[in-house]
Amino acid sequence: MNNCAEAKCLDLRDKINQICRSNGWPPGHLVLVCDSSGNCCNCACYSSTAREQNAETLDVQDCPTELAYSIQGHIDRACEELGTDSVIVAFTDGTAYRCYKL
Repeated sequence: MNNCAEAKCLDLRDKINQICRSNGWPPGHLVLVCDSSGNCCNCACYSSTAREQNAETLDVQDCPTELAYSIQGHIDRACEELGTDSVIVAFTDGTAYRCYKL
């Protein structure tokens, strides 16, 4: 899985860190980021600042079935790399879902 461009990760930094905090992930842990057309790449969790630690926690919902199918290959690869059966997918529109391998 490719890493996202640094500018893209910086634009999504607050959302990525909300996901990382809600899952207890350390700085450097990879988060799968996808756009609405199913193009995906990885951004890493950042170090937390006091402002980020006080940010509202993002609710993580089950991944909609139609979304899971459109990005399934990405989900499978991310799960394999992380050694898990689910992965948090952060979308560029600010939503996030916990998606499971189908």
